[in-house]
Amino acid sequence: FSLNIQGRLIAVGNEDRRITFTSNRYEAEAGDWIGIKFSNISDSYLSYCTVKYAIHGITVENSSLTISNCEITENLKSGIKIVGNSNLTVNNSKIMLNENGIIPIDLNINSSQQVTIQNTIISSNSFSGILINGSVWNLNIINCSLMSNEVGIYVSGETNTNITHNSIAYNEIGVLYDHVSYTSSINYNDIYNNTLAMQSVNSTVSIDATYNYWGDKSGPYHLSLNPDGKGDLIESNGIDIDFIPFLTHSVRYINQPPVARLLSDKITVAPNQEVLFIGTNSSDDGRVDYYRFEFGDGTDSRWTTLSAMTHKYSTNGSYTARLTVLDDFGTKSNAAEVTINVQNLPTLNVSLTLSTSTIDVLKNISVIVQVKNGETPIENSFVRLFSIKGGYFVSETGYTNATGYFVTTFTTPNVTEETNIMLVATASKEGYADGSCYRYVKVLPPLTIDLEVEPKILKSEETVNVNVYVTHLEQPIPEAVVEVSSNLTGVFSASGVTDIDGKCIFNFTAPAVREKTSIAITVIASKEGYADGVAYSTIIVEPKNMTVQANVYPETIFSNENSTISIYVSYEEWPIAEAQVDVTANIGSLSSQIETTDSYGQAVFVYQAPTVYEETVAILNITVSKDGYSDVTLQSTITIEPKVLTIEVETHPETAISESIVNVSVYVTFNGQPVSGADVQVTSSFGNFSDIGMTDSNGICTFTFIAPAVNQKINVTIFANASKIGYVSSSSSTTMTLKPGMLELGVDINPIMANSGENIILTVHVKCNGSDVQNALVTLVSDFGNLSQYTNSSGLCVFSFAAPQVTSQTTFALVITASKDGYSDASGTFYLDVAPTAQTGFPLTTFMIIAVIILIIIVIIALLFKFKVIEVTWEKEEET
Repeated sequence: FSLNIQGRLIAVGNEDRRITFTSNRYEAEAGDWIGIKFSNISDSYLSYCTVKYAIHGITVENSSLTISNCEITENLKSGIKIVGNSNLTVNNSKIMLNENGIIPIDLNINSSQQVTIQNTIISSNSFSGILINGSVWNLNIINCSLMSNEVGIYVSGETNTNITHNSIAYNEIGVLYDHVSYTSSINYNDIYNNTLAMQSVNSTVSIDATYNYWGDKSGPYHLSLNPDGKGDLIESNGIDIDFIPFLTHSVRYINQPPVARLLSDKITVAPNQEVLFIGTNSSDDGRVDYYRFEFGDGTDSRWTTLSAMTHKYSTNGSYTARLTVLDDFGTKSNAAEVTINVQNLPTLNVSLTLSTSTIDVLKNISVIVQVKNGETPIENSFVRLFSIKGGYFVSETGYTNATGYFVTTFTTPNVTEETNIMLVATASKEGYADGSCYRYVKVLPPLTIDLEVEPKILKSEETVNVNVYVTHLEQPIPEAVVEVSSNLTGVFSASGVTDIDGKCIFNFTAPAVREKTSIAITVIASKEGYADGVAYSTIIVEPKNMTVQANVYPETIFSNENSTISIYVSYEEWPIAEAQVDVTANIGSLSSQIETTDSYGQAVFVYQAPTVYEETVAILNITVSKDGYSDVTLQSTITIEPKVLTIEVETHPETAISESIVNVSVYVTFNGQPVSGADVQVTSSFGNFSDIGMTDSNGICTFTFIAPAVNQKINVTIFANASKIGYVSSSSSTTMTLKPGMLELGVDINPIMANSGENIILTVHVKCNGSDVQNALVTLVSDFGNLSQYTNSSGLCVFSFAAPQVTSQTTFALVITASKDGYSDASGTFYLDVAPTAQTGFPLTTFMIIAVIILIIIVIIALLFKFKVIEVTWEKEEET
């Protein structure tokens, strides 16, 4: 469906309540309806209306319509379509999200009607903001924003449009001229941030695109006509689009008028002497484009782009010369003046000599001025110097010496492009016409170097790219020679050439440092036509931090024992080879004090403990160093325990009798192992026992202890002390029991029956526990006398005596007692039968009587025992 207006439509909403013309579908989309069509000459008016989802939102055909504060969006083909003899004004509206924002088609050339689009946002249309196609006349596009369209303005065919003071930005193509056959102009617009600012395709006329702002004061970029332009790109063959001059500021910039400055190289001249007028130092907040010199004699230069002119005056007199300039916005300056006096005077000849004609910025040039008249030097001539385009003289004025010379120094300005500086020397003296001379100094702009070093803090031996960007006026400079050096000899020195992007890349490998080091990087870029550029940067190199692990095994050792010290050195878990490891110890000794780590990052030392006699801690000071790494110092400790001898004392037997032999065995060990060569001393608590000895390979030292004589049971402590160099002496003891020995008698009487007077050999054998007892006192008590004697080494004691004289056979009781200190006495009664010496003998009856008497006695004794008249108790002597 469509809304066809053949009469007049007045639709006025307001900002809060807009009138909407749209689809009747629930889910509307572009093209749902045809749109609103105005086809009657009557004036219609739309205000605060929205038109959307049509094919053509609004069509104006041979009609008159004013659109104000409306939104025409999301239509299939166009927001507004204009055809034929139509009068249309669009003001303060938004035309967005259509295929084309506005389409004027075949607007009548002879019509008095106008189409004016102003103060309107035409944005985000899928093809064009405004599509001008066919024969279109009397179209004005003013103060509009055409943004984010495929093409901002598309112009095709025979058109005459007024496109001015618009903002055309962020489009793929700002303005496209396609097969244009009639001279078109587009002036005083801001055209910026488009992928392509302007393009002309198969057009037969030149497009006047002067006095536009292209996003930068340097103008649009054009490969041949403006290669230094930093604004949007213009695609042109150099003829079909005329964009010079261009604006240096946005059209919305409040322009200030330029300032004219006029200099002349002479003030007093002779007739027909050439005067140089210089307006080059005129200035503007944008750019001075045109100059007009009025010479004061009725002639002028007309408007010209030349900033300097020469002129001759033919007649004496005083002339006032004036300069007026125009800037890029067409604003004219006030006039600057200078007065020229023309007189018939001889002329001074001036020569100007420079020490060089090409120099870098901010450098000094020697300037020599000589003044003559003919070949005669002129003394005390007043010399005035000035420069065009900057710089300064140490002495701008002065007087010549006797040889006609004046010498000074000129310092070049800091320029951003290759600049020819004009140096002018003027000489004057009363009675002479002024003379002058000028020379040019080419001042080379410095190359700009940007250094990109990231990160600027490195670890030893790490590598980083040093990116050097060489530019001039923000444009890359290819084929510049770049030399890089550092303040540390041999650390970083390289050269290269920039690529098409003005870039040169160097690899910087940080030196191996042991402490934080600042390295100053100097970059010099040079290219013919430019002064050398210099840039500096600083790279901080930090040593790597090693990880050092010290393992001591065992951590506790005894005197003179060894411990292994293993040092592991790594960086980020990777072993470090060839690191120097220094180890010192406050006590003890090391197999080596300096070692170098192997490929596994390991260094091994052997520590030997000294002899200590108390627990001692050895402190190990460990320092690890290597170029490129921070030194690492750490401590470790080894506990040294003294070697304390262990002594065991044994006696064999543990219980002994007087004068018996006791084997005392001393076992000396350390840590469960026998210790040989230990000095052992033994003593006893009783008895005179003291001896020394040395342990054998089994750690044993054996002593013989002769038990002292004791008369009662006692305990004796055997003390043992062992010592050896390197060990802590130790003592121990054991206790044994001593008791008296019990003597045993063995008696041999030979003969046991003897005759009176017969020699008796009585042998006493004294033993104790089966061993002979020497020096035992043996006492023989008998009726016929007492005898005593000591046993010999075999425990024997021999008595020799004659049997006593008896008259009858007599039995003698011999009481034999053995005694000795430390022993219990042994005693026994032995009998010796002695017969009288042989005579006639007793009668048999005598012997029979004796026998009967003995028998009676025995019977009586037996009866007494039987009837317990006599009781005998035998008690065994208790051992003590």
